[in-house]
Amino acid sequence: MNFQNPTLLTLALALPACFAPNQMVEQLDSSSSSSGGSEGPSAGPDGPEGSSTTSGSPTTGANGDSSTGDDGLDTETSGEPGTTGDRDSVCGDGLLGGGEECDDGELNGVNGMSDCMSDCTLTTCGDGFVGVPETEECDQGGENADDAACTSTCAIAVCGDNLVGPGESCDDGRAGSDECTAECALASCGDGIVQEGEACDDENDDNTDACVNCVAASCGDGWIQEGEEQCDDGAGNASDPPVCAYGTTEDDCTYCATGSCSVEVGITSYCGDGTVQAGSGEVCDGTYPNATCDDCGGLTCASGYDDCDGNLANGCEVDLTNTATDCGSCGHSCLDGACSASECQPYALYATGSIHELVADEDFVYFITDTTAERIPQEATPSSTVLASGLETDTFSELEQNDLYIVTEWGTNTSTNQIMRIPKAGGAPLDVYEAGNDGFSFITGVEQLSVSSNRIYWAFRGYEISTPPDHFLRGSAINGGTIRTYESGTTDPIDVIEATSSTIFWSQSGDTDAILSRPATGGTTDTTVRENLLSCNSIVAGVDRLYFSCFDGATSLMTLFATDFDGANEEILLTADDPNFDDGTSLALSGDDLVWNDDEGSFGAPDRYVRTVRIDGTEARTVRPGVFDAVDSEAYFWEASDEIWMLAK
Repeated sequence: MNFQNPTLLTLALALPACFAPNQMVEQLDSSSSSSGGSEGPSAGPDGPEGSSTTSGSPTTGANGDSSTGDDGLDTETSGEPGTTGDRDSVCGDGLLGGGEECDDGELNGVNGMSDCMSDCTLTTCGDGFVGVPETEECDQGGENADDAACTSTCAIAVCGDNLVGPGESCDDGRAGSDECTAECALASCGDGIVQEGEACDDENDDNTDACVNCVAASCGDGWIQEGEEQCDDGAGNASDPPVCAYGTTEDDCTYCATGSCSVEVGITSYCGDGTVQAGSGEVCDGTYPNATCDDCGGLTCASGYDDCDGNLANGCEVDLTNTATDCGSCGHSCLDGACSASECQPYALYATGSIHELVADEDFVYFITDTTAERIPQEATPSSTVLASGLETDTFSELEQNDLYIVTEWGTNTSTNQIMRIPKAGGAPLDVYEAGNDGFSFITGVEQLSVSSNRIYWAFRGYEISTPPDHFLRGSAINGGTIRTYESGTTDPIDVIEATSSTIFWSQSGDTDAILSRPATGGTTDTTVRENLLSCNSIVAGVDRLYFSCFDGATSLMTLFATDFDGANEEILLTADDPNFDDGTSLALSGDDLVWNDDEGSFGAPDRYVRTVRIDGTEARTVRPGVFDAVDSEAYFWEASDEIWMLAK
């Protein structure tokens, strides 16, 4: 390439960068071929391409004249500049000749430097040749297109030309709009431009700041705003606290609160939360006075305390060691007595003077003095009511539902020894039996007495002078009437008797050594309930069982027995080998408890105790030192030092 004009060479080398390299090479090659006379850009009208009709450069005069000659001599022609004069112009000579559309000389065919092709035709958009920038910015021939890098108008595609070119998502010809950004990208969240429908656009994908997906961050959007929210579960946020399963603690029962996006604690229930969950099997929960709650399953009271009112709030509120209404256990009342060391203390109920006998029911205590039968209520500072007066010395007494039965005058005075019935409510006494009517010269008097709901029974001895006494067992209706004999003329002593509404039981020593029974209606045949009993101290009848303390001939031990009324199903409740049983006198039945007096120690100065056992043989214990004379369902009663004493059971 031989540019004759250095300036043109410089321009050629400084072509705009927007031209494709192959185009630039193509233009430069065209310029080279048209210089130096070796290869012309195009042939003249009469000669072939590549030939030269001159041997040197043409010379143009001031008036446009130029002259050349075949021999190199100047030849003058005349004409206007840009014209060929009298001979044909050569394409590339810079002169517009016949048939040429243009001729920029050495710039013909140079991309970006001329609109004149190497064949002296004008470039057109789409011919692949880039004219001067004023007419074309690019030309890729058949590849020109409105969506290509070079548009159909041979302009370089740029953002804002209203054509969607390569690398553009949009181009609306404006410098940014709601739909198309200034960078010709479709408007979208994250482009940093707040478009219509967007509350914000912080040009990042950080969802923990104030702008979340081009929406202002808010509680409930499902993203935790750093520094503002503790949580955000989106639709899972709750306005009401959830109720968690039993056993769930606060740490495991949390929720995200609607509106605040703060972590809150739901409704929990577990052992240790201080609330009794009865539906989950809890009995207690928390701290309680004088008590501990054992794994929410119940209170364990401190020693000496108990929960007697069932009120959890006050725990184990009762001191069992000194509370008279709850002495030793809840509900164990000492009545009018005191409680000390968890034991009810006896107290003097009434000062009477000399007392021979006393019995009790659930409301009153009845006692016999030298001349009267009286009663007092079982209450503090009672007053006495005289039921009968003018009596002789009285020895035995028994109670029935409505009446008190007494035996008067022990001894040989047959004219006065008798059994009397005295109404509990007061009234005239009734003679049930007089010993003087038995026809004996001498009698020992009534020695045993037993009363059922409908009959009364008694045992006595009668004899003539120098004749061994005969033992008798008789009975009648409780209001007197016909006297029936159940045992007579026997020399075997009748030790103790006991009656039910249908049967009389008695123990007989001597040769008999047994407990016998006979129907209340009489008859001549005895039933042996238990044999081989050398002596018996007491018999008492329950609803369907008979209890008796006797000396067992087989074991040679005083024994407390229990059998059915016919002797079947015998049980040994206690023997003298047990520390809580010795001889079992004055046996009585109080509810489900058997009570008796025991004499221990020497014969002259025995140690006496009141003792008890459940009718099933359990819970045998010593109640107190001393004796009792009567017992009801709530208390023991006895006489001591001319006073009636009372002790709650």
